[in-house]
Parts: sequence; C-alpha cells; structure tokens
Amino acid sequence: LPVPGDAVILVTAAVPVGDAAVQEVSLNLRTSATADELLTLYRDTLTAAGFTEVTAETADTDLVAEVTFVRSGGDEVVSIGILDVDGARTVTIGGRVRTED
Repeated sequence: LPVPGDAVILVTAAVPVGDAAVQEVSLNLRTSATADELLTLYRDTLTAAGFTEVTAETADTDLVAEVTFVRSGGDEVVSIGILDVDGARTVTIGGRVRTED
C-alpha cells in the first residue's frame, strides 16, 4: 500500500499464517493528509487491486473514518481506521492477504 509523502511509519508487519499462502499485515502511520485524501488514496489503490469496499456497521468510536475492503470472496480483508490527533491523522491498516503463488 502507498503512504503519503509526509508519512511517518510507526509500525509495520507482515506475518505468514501457518503454511497457508496468507499473511496477516499491519501498517500504522502518522500524516498531515486529510481523512478524505487518505480515503481516496486507499480506495483507489485497493479497488484497482480487485478489492471491493464493504459497508461496516456504524460503531461508536473516536475514529473520523473507518472502511473495510474485501477480495477473494471475503478471504482477503483490509480494514482502515483514521484517527485525528493534534492536527494530524494516525492511520491504522490491518488485514489478511494472500501471498503470490
């Protein structure tokens, strides 16, 4: 996944899940990009990669935006949460994706 030009990566990981061709992935970053800019960036990238955005149930959280994308009949999932803190955004991306065969 792309990151905004001014992003500071806080944590990133990609961990294989057993012997399956699947990885649990996570990316946490901080940026001054707006929530709308971030949603556009990740919507464009994930839909171009074949993911479909799904409507999540509304949760009572402090997040300014929360969106989930699925692919492979729901076998692959990427969730994105955006939190406003002190004039910047903290973005948390996590999910499960298949690895290349």
